[in-house]
Amino acid sequence: MATTVLGPLAASNPVGTTAVTLYTPGANEEVTVKVTCVNLDSSPVTISLYMDPAGGALYDGTTTKAKDIMIPAGRKYVDYILMNGAANDLGVKTDTANMVAFSAEGVVRS
Repeated sequence: MATTVLGPLAASNPVGTTAVTLYTPGANEEVTVKVTCVNLDSSPVTISLYMDPAGGALYDGTTTKAKDIMIPAGRKYVDYILMNGAANDLGVKTDTANMVAFSAEGVVRS
């Protein structure tokens, strides 16, 4: 299995408050993803992270990795998620539109 160390894999600043897909790995890839969530607001925000192992962008209580994490104004939250193959979707959600910058970076093994 070859290893490629990557910089950014994806980034998003959601314009709404519903969950959106941040990253989906390629077929036959194992990815260790570092997810960084930065609060751009002057007030606290709440975020959730999801990993749908079956694909299809199902972001609900069954796929939650981190739920209702409060990030103080101007601060960030970092988490790590292991993903296997293209059938995985990494989703993000915020309670305040346009105020959280999400980014994904990581190591891809194929």
